Amino acid sequence: MSIVASAVISKVRRTLVDTEGVRWDDDELLGWLSDAQRSVAAAVPNASTRVTTINMVAGPRQTIPSDGFVLLDVYRNLTALGVTGNSIQEQDLELFRLQYPNWTTDTPTSSVIAFAKREDDPTGFYVYPPNDGTGSVEINYSVMPPTLTSLTDTLVVRDIFEPALFDYVMFRAHAKDSDYAAGEQVSTKYLNQFSAFVGTQVPAGE
Repeated sequence: MSIVASAVISKVRRTLVDTEGVRWDDDELLGWLSDAQRSVAAAVPNASTRVTTINMVAGPRQTIPSDGFVLLDVYRNLTALGVTGNSIQEQDLELFRLQYPNWTTDTPTSSVIAFAKREDDPTGFYVYPPNDGTGSVEINYSVMPPTLTSLTDTLVVRDIFEPALFDYVMFRAHAKDSDYAAGEQVSTKYLNQFSAFVGTQVPAGE
């Protein structure tokens, strides 16, 4: 994404008629914008992605980098010199286990033929044949947006989600005035707009 935090926060301030930050300070809005990015990424994992090369460890199970929260795809093998290798096919893990019950103990190699994911293990994946610890693959994974600390920080989620980020911050800003009926109604309106945009329901208490 090429948008910086100040672009969204400036729109929020103009809408709130608080350009001087009297009612809502920058740290508060940055915190909500950080939450907005994470909520978008959780609802739409391909909203914040990264393609990178990982060096595999020995064995069948591999993991994505520590800044990720779910694997999206494993594209191809890469040689030691970074030259493109063979493409990798995704397989259903349960079916694969039924057809090849001893696949995890097959002879390890440096090259991957297939990979499989598990819903209950979103940061890990399994490769076949088991790796010998010298292979490298190119993967695509969802990145967890980091906490924003400055108005000049670049946002992580894709530009198309800017309206959703705006709605989420407006929801949180008006929730601050939820003791008043008008504040609660406006807060709910922005939450519903955010939810509709990303196709999920975010509890109002978050």
